Amino acid sequence: MVIMENKILEKVYRLASEDRLKIYITGGYLRSLLLNLPVEGIDVDLLVIDGSVVTFARKTAEILQGTMVELDRRNGIYRVVIKQEKRNSSILDFTSPKGRDLMEDLKKRDFTVNSLAMELGDYLKTPSGGQKYIIDVNGGIQDLRERKMRVISEEAFKDDPLRLIRGIRLCAALDFHLEERTLGWMYSFRESLKEISGERVRDELWKIIDMKDSFPWITFMEERLGFLSVLFPEVGRMKATEQNFYHGENVWIHCLRTFKSIESNIESPPFPLEMALKIKEHLGQELVSSRKRKHLLKFFALFHDVGKIKTKKVLESGRIVFHRHEVEGIPYLENYSERLKLSSRERRILSNLTRQHMHPLFLQVAKKVSPRAFYKLFKKCGEETVEVLMHSLSDFTAKREAKENFQEIKPYRAFIEETFKKYFYEGETFVTPPDIISGDEIMEYLDLHPSPGVGYILAKIKEAQVEGKVKTRKEAINLASQVVQTGTYQKRFH
Repeated sequence: MVIMENKILEKVYRLASEDRLKIYITGGYLRSLLLNLPVEGIDVDLLVIDGSVVTFARKTAEILQGTMVELDRRNGIYRVVIKQEKRNSSILDFTSPKGRDLMEDLKKRDFTVNSLAMELGDYLKTPSGGQKYIIDVNGGIQDLRERKMRVISEEAFKDDPLRLIRGIRLCAALDFHLEERTLGWMYSFRESLKEISGERVRDELWKIIDMKDSFPWITFMEERLGFLSVLFPEVGRMKATEQNFYHGENVWIHCLRTFKSIESNIESPPFPLEMALKIKEHLGQELVSSRKRKHLLKFFALFHDVGKIKTKKVLESGRIVFHRHEVEGIPYLENYSERLKLSSRERRILSNLTRQHMHPLFLQVAKKVSPRAFYKLFKKCGEETVEVLMHSLSDFTAKREAKENFQEIKPYRAFIEETFKKYFYEGETFVTPPDIISGDEIMEYLDLHPSPGVGYILAKIKEAQVEGKVKTRKEAINLASQVVQTGTYQKRFH
């Protein structure tokens, strides 16, 4: 069994003894203990009996030189964070019992495997966590042995519908299966997911997406329980939207297949090692606390073609087309962003991914891609270039695998790899060509006032630089003079 650092807990126990309080370890730590899972540092739930939880948490923070954070005043939940040099912070979550005593509290919990308790003093007497001291009123130990997730009662889902998603998340994390009666209740209560705040849904969903192999559970959530159709109503219409020959599957199944492909490619980018490491480093960037680029990319994969439910058109020939679906998909992703309370940065990224996700394929279809076309791709994709390219490969792979057209995947992967080379290693040529003239100089030479037209001229100069047509300041001025005479410039900026 796992041995947890005990010095901090010993101090907590001494403080509780001084105040004649009983403290019980509950929740995930005991679960990890019995499953022999590694525990790094201290992150433990402590139930405070026969006393004020807020008073004890405040005293603990003061004595241990930590910081107390109020998590939920109504339900009496307070966190004490203790920073340690060269180690992760220790986290102690103090709670008051729900009900009159310990037993009533344990019976009001969600799943049996979360309803175990051990008095802190007993734990410290046997730091390896002697099982004989564990209090188990709901059969949680047996369920752990059987690797089974079982809800204590259907009231658990009525009290907090978020437990529906949390049950899936715990199964995914622990490699458990859902007990049949629990599964039935989860399906019955699926509509109550609408009652949960977007922030709470997002946090549980992102924890599932964070796992290396979340695809089976994302699929299970919808195909067996219908959760995603409740949370994102367009899923039903995606299932009903059949596609053309190139896909061979409805929109939802294709998006699921793309999710599976992107998950595999994120974990092991199919490129040379140095390039793969650069990709993983980028996708590992944190956008908001604990939410990373890779999480948003996986979420996007699930809904990248949602715009097709609005743009489907059957031509006289019988061919199905979805013109501008990448643009029509933006409002749906914006709506999901609002529902899940994503940050402004995450919302911008999702909109950019939606708008640009077809761009690499359009280039590849053109066969001979000019330097200017690569420059414009990188310019439009911006910081999301890595995501767009990774998605494009996964999207293409999903389509070809559905039709068992495997021979086309390798050439497209080679095209994406070549594009990555230009982005990572030839930046001065294709991404950020050096400035050879400024906007102020353009205005001075051409007697222009500040306007968007100056930016348009500079953009044209950059494109010409990439193509090798402009190399000097004089050539840049000559091109600028030509640009202002064009009909396009005159129409847009005069």
